[in-house]
Amino acid sequence: MGILSADQVAEFKQNGFIAVEDVLSAEEVAALAARADLIAAGEAEHVPETSVQLEPVFRKGERALSYQPSMRKKWPL
Repeated sequence: MGILSADQVAEFKQNGFIAVEDVLSAEEVAALAARADLIAAGEAEHVPETSVQLEPVFRKGERALSYQPSMRKKWPL
């Protein structure tokens, strides 16, 4: 990625972030997702529990999920 366009700068100033496509490969995204799941599950010994914040309903086990969704969107179908 080169220099940000004026539109990207304006979007960042308005939203606090910009979406940048194709920065990571699919394999890198999968590896990061797997690591995030490990950390969120409390199974990463090198990450202190105090470094992870969970929504209260999940932390208390009130809405435990029987699965971890691995895909939010897929196209084309």
